[in-house]
Amino acid sequence: MRLQMKKLMYSCECIVILSIIVSLITVHIWKCPSTASVTDESKPLPPESFDKSRLGGVSLTNEDLHKQMGDDSNTFMRARDTKVYKPLYPGSFDKSRLGGVSLTNEDLHIQMEDDPNTFMRDFKKPNSTIQVLCWVLTSPTRLKNSIHVKNTWARRCDQLLFFSSETNSKFPTIGLPVPEGHDKLSEKTFSALEYMYNHYLNQADWFLKADDDTYVIMENLKLFLSGKSPNDLVYYGHHFNALVKQGFHSGGAGYVISKAALKKFGDFGKKNCNNGGVGEDVEIGKCFEKLGVEAGKSVDSQGRSRFHCFHPELHVVGQYPSWYFEYDTYHAKMGERSMSDSAISFHYITPSNMYMLEYFIYHLHVHQAEVK
Repeated sequence: MRLQMKKLMYSCECIVILSIIVSLITVHIWKCPSTASVTDESKPLPPESFDKSRLGGVSLTNEDLHKQMGDDSNTFMRARDTKVYKPLYPGSFDKSRLGGVSLTNEDLHIQMEDDPNTFMRDFKKPNSTIQVLCWVLTSPTRLKNSIHVKNTWARRCDQLLFFSSETNSKFPTIGLPVPEGHDKLSEKTFSALEYMYNHYLNQADWFLKADDDTYVIMENLKLFLSGKSPNDLVYYGHHFNALVKQGFHSGGAGYVISKAALKKFGDFGKKNCNNGGVGEDVEIGKCFEKLGVEAGKSVDSQGRSRFHCFHPELHVVGQYPSWYFEYDTYHAKMGERSMSDSAISFHYITPSNMYMLEYFIYHLHVHQAEVK
């Protein structure tokens, strides 16, 4: 009983922290008109409710928050659409490790009000002709993390591949002839691209690369890509203006490659690109530049970022590492007003927070009473 109480307390603390984060970051899930609609009518929360909030270990006053959030309290919360979905089978969560806490299937049901139908909801893929193949880099020792990618956001990909150094037919993973190690990440990425060129080139329009701690909102990615052509030599992501003449896109935030760009890589990559560098995103950037593949812009019409190389809390509070101020193309802005309402990705997301984001983005609805 005492152990269960500790687990419940831990879960409650996580929910409170992430509810603050997601409340501040108004991520809009965009779907085709034929399936759902999003209402954009909202009322501000009272500013006093954020006094002396503690985000990321920094004590913020109401005045601080308004400065960081662009002094626009009307964008704090927005109503989301409703829909009915199927639950994942409960057995998929047996003995899961979430946030360092070992949870059995029974524990999960206790924490989620003993109703498996409210724990996870299986969203249908957006009604779209755009086909996105998601490919995730993992390793034999990190499959315990990758399973949570598979159980959350990656279920909305049109096709899903996990690349490792070993083939695992049960998971499954595709084994590449590259040993594990940070210094082998570029070689592993190039090998994965070559594999997709040989086996999947004509099965998708776009190819999304992600790490096993990246979280992607697929509906927003497809909205962004709906105005793009897969026949253009281009790739999109969180842009860094360093080390490569045209810049490069962060690997952790994920980047999406057009079909034409993958074909160009498969046709000419081996002759023109070096896969031996340490930073895979930098080496991919150098390779694509040589091949004439553009590092496209992904910010929205207001200059706000869609792909994010850190977790949401850090982008809200802005306690960035020093290198980020030098690399980021858009001057390392922070706060809600720096992030697009149609954000696509975040990085460094723990397994437990993947499920939290699933709940806050896809399940939680803000019900606002009319003011008479």
